[in-house]
Amino acid sequence: MRNSQKGFAPIIILIVAVAVLVVGGGTYFALRNQAPKQDDSTVQNTLDETNAEQNENWETYRNTAPGYEVKYPANWQIEQLRGGSVRIVNPVRKGKDDTDQPTEAVMIQVKQNTLPCKGSNWEVGFGLVSYKTACLNSKVFMTMVAFDEQGKNIEEQILSTFAFTNPTNSGTPSDSAPLSSWKTYLSENYGLEFKYPSTWFVRPSNDGLSFSLTKSPTTPLAKAFASFYISDLNAGKEGAPHYVTPQEYFDYYFGNDSRSGIGGQPALQFLQLGQAPVVHRVVVGDNRYVIYTSDRQLSFILYPGSTQNPTEYASSDDALMEQVVKTLTLTNSSKQFVKVALPLPVSTSESAPYISSITPLSGPIGTIVEIRGNDLSGFEGDLDIIFERSDGKKIMLTDTFGDYPKTGGSLIKVIAKEPCQQGETIYGRYSGIPAQCNYIAMTPGTYKVYAEPWGKKSNVVNFTITQGTNTIIKNEWGISFSKPSNWDITSNTGGIVELKQVSGEWVGDTIDISYITGANITTTDAKFGSVTYYWNESGQKWMKIGQSEKTGENESPVPATTYIEYPYAANTFPVFVGANRWLTLIIPLSHTTFLKLHITGSGQTQPLKDVLGTIKKI
Repeated sequence: MRNSQKGFAPIIILIVAVAVLVVGGGTYFALRNQAPKQDDSTVQNTLDETNAEQNENWETYRNTAPGYEVKYPANWQIEQLRGGSVRIVNPVRKGKDDTDQPTEAVMIQVKQNTLPCKGSNWEVGFGLVSYKTACLNSKVFMTMVAFDEQGKNIEEQILSTFAFTNPTNSGTPSDSAPLSSWKTYLSENYGLEFKYPSTWFVRPSNDGLSFSLTKSPTTPLAKAFASFYISDLNAGKEGAPHYVTPQEYFDYYFGNDSRSGIGGQPALQFLQLGQAPVVHRVVVGDNRYVIYTSDRQLSFILYPGSTQNPTEYASSDDALMEQVVKTLTLTNSSKQFVKVALPLPVSTSESAPYISSITPLSGPIGTIVEIRGNDLSGFEGDLDIIFERSDGKKIMLTDTFGDYPKTGGSLIKVIAKEPCQQGETIYGRYSGIPAQCNYIAMTPGTYKVYAEPWGKKSNVVNFTITQGTNTIIKNEWGISFSKPSNWDITSNTGGIVELKQVSGEWVGDTIDISYITGANITTTDAKFGSVTYYWNESGQKWMKIGQSEKTGENESPVPATTYIEYPYAANTFPVFVGANRWLTLIIPLSHTTFLKLHITGSGQTQPLKDVLGTIKKI
């Protein structure tokens, strides 16, 4: 019997071993097949943990400048950005900034312009993820980016914890005065009243149907920052019978405002302010609150003005005006507010962008190009246009002329040249995070030009980059460069090219571009002394010898550092600063050949940088 049992043991062991191998092998292959999904499960587990914690064990971030605090999940990260903004990032869902790989995050920003903040609900946008904007007061707002419903839930919880620590920032009147100290305007004829800050003055017109709002009783009415209008619906409208309904009146004047307004937001939004159902209309050149009764249209209108025609308007007036509208009441019991139906809003993220024209159709590098059309603006009013080369490589140019407040999304104006140079450090537009320039040369040829706001591609138009008279080819120097279109070539002989500005803001300024050979290059300045650059062969680096401003003696050689604003020209040529600082720039073309760029006149250096950015090796 014992011998029989011993004979069975190996068989049993073998069977168990095979079973382990089968089960283990199956588990191995199952896990192997699931391996690519490991990151997704990690993300999901992290989200589950965050969601379960809710606000318990969350961290608190405090910002003393705008004066606020907000809670966020302990496993999320704080990133300090420029301009007082901050981003709270989900690290397991961190994409690549300024690409089509968004990051799940909330960003609390301080507005740097006077455009009114326009909130939005969750909607799918760039990168096919969801976006939401929450206005926290007239200057501070939160942009939220979420990948799915769970991400939205967490970010809504973050938003719910936001609180101002400075009471004057919470959206209450900027003069810190309580509503009880405000003045009251009462119209017995029209049966209405509203409160307004004690520092404002209501100045009625002769007919009593319009009122200018100023901050001094002697301010010229043309400088008024706001007004209040009463329109009689019984007066009808041009070409229409009298006794129109509020809805008919609204449709006649605002029914075509289904297009997007400023910053990609709907032109018309419904707000419930106090007792009044309000239509807030914000388009280029018009910011108003419109309220209806059975026989009246009441309009509170803000006038931001312009550089040419300034008014008393201040950005804080946006929040104050909402407070004023909230106090509006009807004193005639027979009258009541009427809510009108808005046309279906179409935001920029939903409507197709369209290019109607491009001017000019061709030109050399440095040409100013105007692209006109509809719905061309993206997130926060971005105005970007794509120039696509024949090989499919894309160059994105951004409108830096600042015309958006006047033109909305109907005009993009750019300079046809590379937006950055190889080796240059650039910063994310919203994140402020540094990155290396993704340099793509803009070479002569025909480019496909189109916009892609909110991930939607417009129609395509063509623009041809030509050699043109703006491009200067110096074969003996081994380089080419372009001049601004409003500069003339006054000399192009030997080792120097001289340019002179003939139109524009700084007429008479000159740029000298010199080709210099030698083991080193030295520039001098009466105030700052001299600076010499040379190549150290043993150390394999550029060196700099400066001169003491106090003693005039040469200082010890130190490694040369590139120009902080423009460290590299095209083809990775380093850029050094001359003796008289940024008015002279040095570009080593080799260890023994140099370009010296020097500008004289007004002291403005932008034209010098414009030329610098076009220098290429040929």
